[in-house]
Amino acid sequence: MLDINSIPEGPVVDWLSARAELANSTSDALKEGQLFSCGDGNIYQWQQGTRRPFVSKEAVSRWMLEGSEIQQIAQEKLYAAPEGLPIIAPPVLLNPIL
Repeated sequence: MLDINSIPEGPVVDWLSARAELANSTSDALKEGQLFSCGDGNIYQWQQGTRRPFVSKEAVSRWMLEGSEIQQIAQEKLYAAPEGLPIIAPPVLLNPIL
């Protein structure tokens, strides 16, 4: 049986400084979950090394991402990444009783 006390502790990370470091990052590398576009009107999300296209502006809106920052990248970089599954709008279940 594993004793929880036998697992070493990691370093303490101040979330404010980590957030500021992430915001000030000038790296061109896409981060997991980041939205990006090459200016062609389509929006993509970076997920597990793939670009996942949103099927419509409605899908972006329904996932409540319309106010999110969208990084602009070069078209060559966009098409160099493998394409993942498209992102559709989440379903809405309507209950006639409510």
